[in-house]
Amino acid sequence: MKKNITLVVNPRSSGFELIKKKILPFLDDGYFEKGSFKTFEIQPTSPMENANKMAKGLKDGDIILVAGGDGTAHIAANAAAISGKKNIKIKFTGFGNFNDYAHSFSKNNGKAAIRALETLKVQAKIRPIELRINGHFFRYAPLYATVGLTAEMAEIFEGRRIRKVLKKVHNRNMRLILSLYAATRFYFKHCNNHILDISKIKIGEKDFLGIPQNPTDIVFMNGPRMARIMRSSINKKDSDNFDFGVLDSARLVRNSPFLVKGFFGKIPLKRADRVEITFRKPQNIVIQIEGEVCKIKKVQTIEAKISDKIIEIL
Repeated sequence: MKKNITLVVNPRSSGFELIKKKILPFLDDGYFEKGSFKTFEIQPTSPMENANKMAKGLKDGDIILVAGGDGTAHIAANAAAISGKKNIKIKFTGFGNFNDYAHSFSKNNGKAAIRALETLKVQAKIRPIELRINGHFFRYAPLYATVGLTAEMAEIFEGRRIRKVLKKVHNRNMRLILSLYAATRFYFKHCNNHILDISKIKIGEKDFLGIPQNPTDIVFMNGPRMARIMRSSINKKDSDNFDFGVLDSARLVRNSPFLVKGFFGKIPLKRADRVEITFRKPQNIVIQIEGEVCKIKKVQTIEAKISDKIIEIL
């Protein structure tokens, strides 16, 4: 291979034992040209610290192979976006809890990964959402981001106890079932305790009038899948806009039509290319981008817009 290949892995992830069995055997030294293959290991720091470090080592035309879950994929995608390098291509393989990156674009196994590296056929091009908090760049969200209850729900997968349990489960479907079970338990325990005090929302130049009385969640969806079960077929066709909504997730019965439509790829959210959210007063929030959770204090505004960055996916 003439291109530089960077394998991105997280040795501390719950699916790393699977990666050693399903991916690493296909990546023997004889397959690549000498000096063209390197490994970037995710460190136990923040996602953006990892992304910035990885970005510094990227060059024009590099190929990135992600062997891990959505958190690892999120770091690699941000590294590609902030590097400023041209014609970088990424192949995602999923070994996490939901694996939205891997299942959104192509087959998810070691042989498929090698074929993608051989052909370098681009399966999709995505323009990530650029998120800004209090006017400052926060990070890119190629697939989705949420604020509020669902973001706190994602945080449970960072806990040592659940990571220890998931590491022992090598069947990916069973890992998904256990993850959904843990999320459901969290939902019923905490669904009435989270209210976002939103003052106003603008979509482009227009006021958004669909704020519920007790909003618990803000949703930005840019990719075809979110948390494995929610789907948006239009995001495969329209890269100039993303899905946006504000929900009262405590109303499970009232939200049933939303969940059903989302399951069948017709998620009922607004289409937008730019959204600005203003809180009545600075509020502490929890935000998650593709499973990576962050707690931020004194947030007055959140801005989301389609960026001019393009990520090519094998």
